[in-house]
Amino acid sequence: MHVITARHVFEAAHRLRRHEGACRNIHGHSYQLEVSVAGELYTDGPKSGMVLDFKQLKQTIKDIIDVGTFMGNNMTPFDHSIMLHEQDPLYTILKQELPGKERIRVIGMIEEPTAEYMTELFAGLIVPQLQHYGLDVQLVSVKVWETENNFAEWRPDSGK
Repeated sequence: MHVITARHVFEAAHRLRRHEGACRNIHGHSYQLEVSVAGELYTDGPKSGMVLDFKQLKQTIKDIIDVGTFMGNNMTPFDHSIMLHEQDPLYTILKQELPGKERIRVIGMIEEPTAEYMTELFAGLIVPQLQHYGLDVQLVSVKVWETENNFAEWRPDSGK
């Protein structure tokens, strides 16, 4: 098996409502989402010698993060959004429609929007998206970088 990795940067804000420090306030990050997949090398055709064309992997990620397309359906894009726990009082306030067509891009989460939770969330979105596109690869890991020095990583359960 060979592993390839694509990285995508997006801007978003979040708050950790129960945090005892500064992260209790709404703040933003230039997140980096890093997705690694594994597969056998193509032996024929235009992808010969590749696990997957990097362009296909990057497009799969961009569809979820930038465009808000998931398996052909629309969802709120993560880029330039505010991620809040669904029980956060600010989620309810920000989700209300504002006058005119102005809307704030708010994503409600069932857990606190930590980097750790986001890795699991993105893994759950990426796997079916890869299958939807018929890409014959296995997800190896998902990393969410909050800063240039700090990241969380999700890997499939090894069965142990």
